[in-house]
Amino acid sequence: MEIKLIHIGFPKAASTVLQSLWNITPGICLVQHGLISLIDVADKYANGLVSGDGRFLIDFDHGPPVEGDKIILSSEALCGPLLGKEKFGDLAKFRDTIASSLARVAGETKIMVVLRQPELWLLSVYNQFVKMGIPSTFPEFQQIMGSYLADFFDVVNLVDVWAKYFGRDNILVLPSKMLRDDSGAFFAEVERFSGVPVPQDQVEDLPVVVQNKSLKPPALAFMREVNEWVHFFVQNGVLPQGQPDPSESIHVVRNFMRYSLQLFPERLERRICSVAEKFSSCNAENRFVDRDLLAGIKNGLQTFFGDSDFYGYRERYLASMEEL
Repeated sequence: MEIKLIHIGFPKAASTVLQSLWNITPGICLVQHGLISLIDVADKYANGLVSGDGRFLIDFDHGPPVEGDKIILSSEALCGPLLGKEKFGDLAKFRDTIASSLARVAGETKIMVVLRQPELWLLSVYNQFVKMGIPSTFPEFQQIMGSYLADFFDVVNLVDVWAKYFGRDNILVLPSKMLRDDSGAFFAEVERFSGVPVPQDQVEDLPVVVQNKSLKPPALAFMREVNEWVHFFVQNGVLPQGQPDPSESIHVVRNFMRYSLQLFPERLERRICSVAEKFSSCNAENRFVDRDLLAGIKNGLQTFFGDSDFYGYRERYLASMEEL
């Protein structure tokens, strides 16, 4: 079994698009859901719930690869716990557990990281958290999560951890905007680096489709309002005696709503927009990005870039909010 590439994220940086494409490309065996046991073990280590040598199994999503298949391991959760989590634990321990565990089975493999512009990433991560149930506004979210988000986006630290086990020359960092602007150049670089090919006709026909869409402002405000009321009732409501815990039902309804709001069919959009002025604003705009948080992230990026032009995207990634 030869693993050609390990794609470790970032979350909200085109992971779903990449996984969707790899999943339909002949000759590629994508392992995504089969990494859950590894991620679960690392999460337990990070929260001090287990100790030991971090043994785990890689389960192939669609059965074992056929001879000649190029195996790709791909999960945005490999670079750290973030989306869908309430308790994050020790990020450094999580990353070290993941990297060291994979090095035991794939020590010669290439590692790929995809980065999004920091301010867009912060807004997108907030959007995702609202879809998952938080009732906070964007400024409140940054105040609560700011320190962890800064550590999470510390690319120097992330690369150092993986380089310890795989070597710095075996780590590729790409801008997500490159995939949208020139998918052919993006995948040509992936092929040059790892030997994982994507047929040219598929690259040329690759639709510029956003997977796991962020909610539009009216839908986001509506979803946050729903989250506030759900949170209020969970804290203060009265459950009839003998009735089951409603948390699973709430989860099902919330998922139904978020996917409907992501697609935002015309009839639903009209209805939401007609009452949108009644909802409190999420303040999910560039002007509400925490300047200190963003400056810290961009200082780290500048250190990471060094003299590199980052495939022509350096200035865009390092620009201040006023320059964007």
